[in-house]
Amino acid sequence: MSKDTDQRAFTSWKLDMLDAMSVDEDMTDAEFRVAFRVMQHVNSVSRVAWPSVDRLAAQLFRSRDAIMATTKRLCAVAHRDGRPRLAWLQKSRPHKRASNEYSFLGDRANMVLDAMHLRMEEFENEKVEVANLQPQKPVEVANRGGFEVANPPSFEVANLPPKHLKGTTLEEHLHSKGSEGCEGSAYARAKGRAA
Repeated sequence: MSKDTDQRAFTSWKLDMLDAMSVDEDMTDAEFRVAFRVMQHVNSVSRVAWPSVDRLAAQLFRSRDAIMATTKRLCAVAHRDGRPRLAWLQKSRPHKRASNEYSFLGDRANMVLDAMHLRMEEFENEKVEVANLQPQKPVEVANRGGFEVANPPSFEVANLPPKHLKGTTLEEHLHSKGSEGCEGSAYARAKGRAA
């Protein structure tokens, strides 16, 4: 296999695992975040990750104890309520001075994705059943009478004289005021002197 093909296969595997973890009904948000961070450290050739607990704690802004408890739950084969389940991770430590080695287990991913596909089939079947129960009546929108929006009735506004003005133009209005002491009459007097 070429290097590009190997990289594509690794990326596909990684996305499938993350997809499966995201739809696992038994996985908590904290477990998903830790699993996601561990996945970011997986080597593309060996598919093993060696992040230290301190590194994961610093990246996720959590305590060492919280990280260790979460990774223990991800590696457990029993659920919190005691019922059996498949683990997401396998953790090993070759010797005391070595880092923990994490490898993801595909069995859990396959089981979770199969369950999701079954849920989606049920969802689609229920949707079809509901659609069949409600008969659809054709709606004729184009033939309904409605408002004329494109050709609204026009109103003659521009040709009507303003009600508060006595004349039809500003100049006639100002001349009609005479010398009543308003600003308009001052304009009219100035206009008259200029003429």
